[in-house]
Amino acid sequence: MKDAIVAKLEELLNSEDFKDIQSQIGDIAREFRKAVQGVERELLDKFVADGNEADDFVAPKDEFDQRFDALMDTYGQKKEEYQQFKAERAARRAEEARKRAEENALKLKSQREIVEELRTLVESKDQSGQAFETFKGIQERWNQIGKVSHDKAAEVRADFGFLSDKFFHERKILRDMQAEDQRRNLDAKNDLISRIEALVPEDSVKELESQIKRIQAEWRKIGNVAWEIKDELYERYKAAGDQVYAKINAYYDERKDEHRDNLKQKITLCESAHAIAAETYERPQDWQSK
Repeated sequence: MKDAIVAKLEELLNSEDFKDIQSQIGDIAREFRKAVQGVERELLDKFVADGNEADDFVAPKDEFDQRFDALMDTYGQKKEEYQQFKAERAARRAEEARKRAEENALKLKSQREIVEELRTLVESKDQSGQAFETFKGIQERWNQIGKVSHDKAAEVRADFGFLSDKFFHERKILRDMQAEDQRRNLDAKNDLISRIEALVPEDSVKELESQIKRIQAEWRKIGNVAWEIKDELYERYKAAGDQVYAKINAYYDERKDEHRDNLKQKITLCESAHAIAAETYERPQDWQSK
C-alpha cells in the first residue's frame, strides 16, 4: 500500500506544473498517513499481544517512510522555489506596471499638449494651406503616441476628437464660402467676356478702346475662379480681347497707310515747288503756268 503511494508521489513530483503538484499533494500525504496508521495499528496490536505495554511501543520506519519523507523534502524545495518565482514575478510585474503607468502618464501629458496646440490652431480661425499642414502634423504626432491606458485618457481623446471635427467643420464652411465666391467670380467674368464679344461690331475705335480698357480693369478686380476652369476661362477672355484689338490695330494700320500716302504726296509737291523755284522767270505769268 505505502509503496504504491510513494510511487504515485514520485511520479507527481516529476511534473513541471507546480500548481498541479500542489493541488494533489495534500490528498497523497493524507493517504500515506492513513496507510502508516494502519500498519502501525497492526504492529501495536501484535506488540501488545506479545505481552508488552502499549506505552512502550515505538513505531518503526521502513524504507517507504524514509522515501516518503525525502520526497516531501523535495516538495518543500519545489514549493520554496515556486514561492520565490512568484515573488520575483510579482516584483517584475509591479515594475512593469510602474513603467507602464509612468509611460502612460508621459503619453497623456503629450496628448494634452497636442490638444492645447490644436485648440490654439482652431481658435485662430486660420484655414490657410499652411494651417492645414500644421493640422496634419498635429494628427501625425497624435497617432504616433498610440493607445494610452489612463483614467483621463478618454476625456483627452474626446477633446482631440471634438477639436478635430471643429477644424474640419470650419474648413468646410470656408471652402463652401470660397466655392460661392468662385461661382460669383465666374458669373462676373463670363459677363465681361460677353461684353467684350459684343464690342466687335462697334465701328467707333475710340469707343472700342475706351470700353476694352474699362472691361480689362474690371477683370483685374475680380477674384479667382475654380482652378480646373481658370485656364479655359482666360483663353476665352483673351480670344475675345484679341478680336477687339485686331479691329483696333487694323484701324491704326490703315491710318498709318493714309498718313504715308499723304506724306508721299506732300514730298512730291515740295519737290515740284523746289524745281519751279530753281528756274528763272521774266514774268509772273511764266511760273504761274507751271
